[in-house]
Amino acid sequence: MGGPLLRVAVIQTCATNDRVRNHDEVARLLRQAASDRPGLIALPENWAWIGPDDEKLAQIETEEGPSICLLKELAREAQSWIMGGTVLMPGPADESRAYNTAIVISPAGEVTATYQKVHLFDVEVPGGAILNETKLVAPGEDVVVAPAGDLQLGLSVCYDLRFSWLYRELAHRGANMLCVPAAFTVPTGSLHWEVLLRARAIESLCYVVAPAQTGRHSPTRKSWGHSMIVDPYGGIIAQRPEGVGVVMADLDLERVSTLRKNMPVLDHDRGPRSWEVTR
Repeated sequence: MGGPLLRVAVIQTCATNDRVRNHDEVARLLRQAASDRPGLIALPENWAWIGPDDEKLAQIETEEGPSICLLKELAREAQSWIMGGTVLMPGPADESRAYNTAIVISPAGEVTATYQKVHLFDVEVPGGAILNETKLVAPGEDVVVAPAGDLQLGLSVCYDLRFSWLYRELAHRGANMLCVPAAFTVPTGSLHWEVLLRARAIESLCYVVAPAQTGRHSPTRKSWGHSMIVDPYGGIIAQRPEGVGVVMADLDLERVSTLRKNMPVLDHDRGPRSWEVTR
């Protein structure tokens, strides 16, 4: 016998450099998801805006900015927790860079946690885009587990997915669900996205919720999509391969504790536990 089920909704979007259009799309999809009364609704990385570097810093917002205020309003309306993907928020005071920030919002419409993306993507993809995230984004410094009702959300963003120590640390700190809002490129996503998500679930014995960007954002940038929800034993519970939309699943949180009891890999872990050691 399992425990009570928690419904989780994952939203897949295709953001552009038109923020009003992106807000309208997310509001529509979030209201669509809310009609099935999920306990958590998760959004992808950069859901509010994807565009050219020379416009990027103009998108920086505080918690009172339009994107976060929209999510607060929608959380109150839906009476659901929202893992609000990422929004560009003010970076270090002495730098002209932003933080790529994941946000958790309560059903009361309050920001209860933020996480600044730790690992930044500076890569030239063969045959694809040249991405230099550190040019305009500063790396975060903190590991964050955010309470959200019965959930303990281990927060991460996109490229973080390639650094397994972070997810093991989140599990050791009590996470029962790992959130991976992302905008994976097509060349890397087609080969690595599913494999990495399933590996992070298996090694941490956590549910993984991975809302993704999909499709063409501009003539030079396209995302892989394939938003999914992964079981703590590595099975894909639900997935949306392509196109804008919502994917949903009912999850048994007791499955996490049962699997960890039957296969106590976290207890057997002899690797370094300290964030200070590993960074």
